[in-house]
Amino acid sequence: MTIFSDELKQKSLEICSQLRANDINTEIYLGEVKDKNPLEKQMKYADAKKIPYVLILGPQEAEKKLMTLRNMQTREQKQAVFDEILQSISKKANIKIILSQFTRSCKK
Repeated sequence: MTIFSDELKQKSLEICSQLRANDINTEIYLGEVKDKNPLEKQMKYADAKKIPYVLILGPQEAEKKLMTLRNMQTREQKQAVFDEILQSISKKANIKIILSQFTRSCKK
């Protein structure tokens, strides 16, 4: 989980805890994030580690009380409330999610 927004830091940590409490293997990205494209390095990291899903919480999602779940294999993304995302990923076995925070929405 990349934390560079104090406004979203606590919410992201809470989500991480909830995922782990539901036995979902969750990895926090701690690497450097570029201001120009904060997700680029994180997506490459997730690809290199073969992480199947990336959960994104940005300001726009937080404002709407949504999250973005990105399938790293198909590159499809969907926005939903956390409980819907949790149900969706709980059905899949042995998945790993990297939680990311950023200041703008991810492009497909």
